[in-house]
Amino acid sequence: MAKYTKIGRQVTILTDSVLTGTGNTSDLIIGGLPFTNSYLGYASGAGYTQFWPGSNHFTPTVGASGTLVRFMTGAGAYYDANAFSAGYINFTITYFV
Repeated sequence: MAKYTKIGRQVTILTDSVLTGTGNTSDLIIGGLPFTNSYLGYASGAGYTQFWPGSNHFTPTVGASGTLVRFMTGAGAYYDANAFSAGYINFTITYFV
């Protein structure tokens, strides 16, 4: 499930989704945001995955003029799909159009 709220130029995306599969080594990318990010840099939010027996915390990001969400590690790299192979993914991100 994903929902968004737009107030003026501000868009906030909220997700609560179930993941299945084994993942792969490509970056995990979610597309289809309802509006293009107008900010010149990255917009970022907060999120986590939950699976048994652990969890991953990450920073969801939307690039400048972008409509794709990618997931950054604490070290500044992007998570690949293997990190999100099964469980629940939850994140919120706010950006401006």
